[in-house]
Amino acid sequence: MFKNKHVVIAMLVAPVLALFSYFAIDHYVSEKPHQAKAGRSYKMIERPNCRYTSGKCDLINGSFKVGLTVKMLQGNKMLLKLDSNFALDGAKVAIAQTQNSNPIPADMQFRNNNKKNWEIEISQPSSEESRIHLVMGIGESYYFADTATKFFQDDRKFNTR
Repeated sequence: MFKNKHVVIAMLVAPVLALFSYFAIDHYVSEKPHQAKAGRSYKMIERPNCRYTSGKCDLINGSFKVGLTVKMLQGNKMLLKLDSNFALDGAKVAIAQTQNSNPIPADMQFRNNNKKNWEIEISQPSSEESRIHLVMGIGESYYFADTATKFFQDDRKFNTR
C-alpha cells in the first residue's frame, strides 16, 4: 500500500506542517496583551462559577483577578466581599433588581491597609434576574463588571471545606 515514497513522505510531513501552521497563525492573529492606559476603562470577564450557585464569582482581565464572595447576615442583609490581587484605589457596587433599572452605586470599604480586600453590606436581591454592577479603580484606569447574582447561594453539596 505504501510503496510510493511520495505518499510516505507526505504522510510524515503533513502533521508537522499542520502543527507549525496552527502555532504560526496563533502568533500572528492573537491579540497581544498591553498595559492599561490612564483614563481608559476595561471590562472584567466573568468566570463560569459566576453563573452557578457556587458561593464565589471570579472576574479576570489579563493578570488582574478579583474574587467576589457573600456572607449572609441577619434579616435581609448580606456582606459582599471583594478580594483583588492588586491594590485598588476604590470600588463601587450597585445591585440592579431588573435589567432596565439604574441603581445608585455605593462605595465599598477596604478591610485592611493593603487595599486588596474590600466589603460592603447590601440588601439581598429580590429576584434571580438581579445583576451586580461593579467598578474598580487602579491608578487612573477603571475596570468594570456586570455579573449575575446567582452565585450568592452556595448550594454545592460536595463542598466540605
